[in-house]
Formats: sequence, structure tokens, C-alpha cells
Amino acid sequence: MTTQEQLGWESRVSKPAALAAFATIILTVASTIYVGAALDSDPEAGKARQLLEARDAQPDVFVAGAALSALASLFTILVLLYLYRVVKHRHPDLPAAVFPLAIIGPILVAVAGLLLQLDLNDTAHEFIRSGAQTEARADDLLGDQSVLTQSLGLSGALALAFSTIVISQSAMRAGMLSRFLGILGIVVGAIYVLGLLFPLGTDLIRLFWMLALGLIFLDRWPGGRGPAWESGEAEEWPSAAQRRAEEEELEAAPEPEPIAAGTAVGASDGGRTRSSRKRKKKRR
Repeated sequence: MTTQEQLGWESRVSKPAALAAFATIILTVASTIYVGAALDSDPEAGKARQLLEARDAQPDVFVAGAALSALASLFTILVLLYLYRVVKHRHPDLPAAVFPLAIIGPILVAVAGLLLQLDLNDTAHEFIRSGAQTEARADDLLGDQSVLTQSLGLSGALALAFSTIVISQSAMRAGMLSRFLGILGIVVGAIYVLGLLFPLGTDLIRLFWMLALGLIFLDRWPGGRGPAWESGEAEEWPSAAQRRAEEEELEAAPEPEPIAAGTAVGASDGGRTRSSRKRKKKRR
């Protein structure tokens, strides 16, 4: 595929890819709010016991919330694959193995999330219908999760983490992401795995990164995006200092001298200066 064909494809697919990024954000937030509304805030009840009682009372709510999260994971596939392809054209060293992992990872995460909610609903039913309804027993039941669900979740998280980290790192090197957003993408990849062990409420970081990707895809990122998006070649994403220096250089450039009548534009030094100023503006 030639560079012009690649840029044409990127222009056509950029809007669907951005919509997928925004859909990921909306579905994740909707899932959190929907499930959170079903939980009681009774300070007398323990957290584990409270969760199981809420699940037994409204099991469908938690399954629906998991379905929304699963859809968010599936939309992540479209975002990663678009970013993979635009980076691969400019940075051919990007491993081809990342492509299938960016598909398999979110799918496994989505399936594991649904299975987990179904398992927890069964656990809640067992907790309410038999045995003592104590906080200690609730903790024991919640800690006894299906090995299959755990394996699927961990495998999906590792695949998703690896693909996100490698794509973000390559995108930063190719100039498709700024240094800040490239490092943030690496952090997001690590969160996919660490979040399984230490749930610290890091969704905001991941959602901000998705928002940034959507705006970059649409060329709506504050300050503009890197020149690599327009040239189709790997070019360094200019830093804020470099952008300021460019602006100062453009402002300090002398005004072109008046062109004598009958002189062709571009034939004089003034014409060349004006053309140079236009090229600088275009690069910005």
C-alpha cells in the first residue's frame, strides 16, 4: 500500500475508530453507574455481605453491568487495531504478533467478566439460601472463584496489556503519540494486569487515554497532532518547547517585500519568503 493509499484509508476509518474510543468511555461509565445504583449504602452491613445481598436481590443488574463492560472491551479492539495499522505503516518493526493479541485479549476479558458475574450471582444465591449470613462466610465465598474464570481473565489481561504497551511504545517512536500519551498508554497496559491484583479505581486513567486517542484520531487534540499523521512517515512529535520556538520563528520572520508589477509570484525573494511562511503554517 502506498503512502497516499494509507493516508486515504486512515482518513476514512478515523471517525469510526474515534467513535469506538468514545463508546468505550460511555459504556464503562454507564456500567459503573448502573451497578453502583443497585448497591445499598447501609453502614451496618459488611462490604462482602452487602454485595451478596444486593446480588441476590437484583442479579440481572449485575449481569447487565457486565454486558456493558464486555461491549466496552470489544470496542477497545477497534481502537487498538486502528492505532496498530497507522503505526505499522510508519514503524514496520512493530511485531505482527501484536495484531491478534489486540483482538484475543479484549475478547477474553469480556468473556471472563460475564462468567465472573454469573458465578458471583450463584454465590449470592448460595449465601442467602443456606448457612450463616455472616461477613466471614461472605468473604470466604467471594474468595472461592472459578479457576476457568480466573484463567480466562488473567490470559485476556496479559494479552491486552502486552498489545497496549507495545503499540503505545511504537506509536511514541513513530510520532503518532506524544511522549506523554505514549507513556500513559504503557501505564494503561500495566493497569490491565495490576488492576486484577490491586483494584485501585484506575479507570479514570484508562478512560482519559481513550478520550485522548479519539481526539487525536479526529485531529481535535489541543495544540494539534504530530506531523507524522499528515506525512505518512515516522516523524518526531514536537514538544511544547519546539512548538513555541516554531511560533516565535514564524512571528519573527520579516514581512515579504512588495513585488514589482509584472513579477511572477515566487520569482523574487519576497515570493520565496511568503511560500516559506505558508509551509511553516502547514507544518503546524
